[in-house]
Amino acid sequence: MRDGTKVAVKMLSPSSSQGPREFEAEAELLLTVHHRNLASFIGYCDDLMNMALIYEYLANGNLKNFLSGLEYLHHGCKPPIIHRDVKTANILLSENMDAKIADFGLSKVVPSDGHSQVMTAVMGTTGYLDPEYVSTSNVISNI
Repeated sequence: MRDGTKVAVKMLSPSSSQGPREFEAEAELLLTVHHRNLASFIGYCDDLMNMALIYEYLANGNLKNFLSGLEYLHHGCKPPIIHRDVKTANILLSENMDAKIADFGLSKVVPSDGHSQVMTAVMGTTGYLDPEYVSTSNVISNI
């Protein structure tokens, strides 16, 4: 910005299913909500050729940058491990804000033969479970 403040700009993709009306409704909604754990919404540009949402810049990125533990369990462990209860309460933060996965009580070691495995009981926390896993009890080992 002119005063040197860094911002994050989220551009609406031309291929997005969200149209101008939905975009404007989203922007109007964001103008009404404020909380210390929500990215501050600064404003928007509604030019049809350059529709954008403007947020405060958050220098440390998103959780994807910090949550490599799950990828390790699925692809680095031999044999792979499926946690089966990944939820916000089971991701703990160190003094340095390093995210660490905890609570392996429902975890399952997956055979590395490349086949799917049927679990005898669906385990995990409602709302965090894969819908396909809930309906079939099937776990695909090539995660």
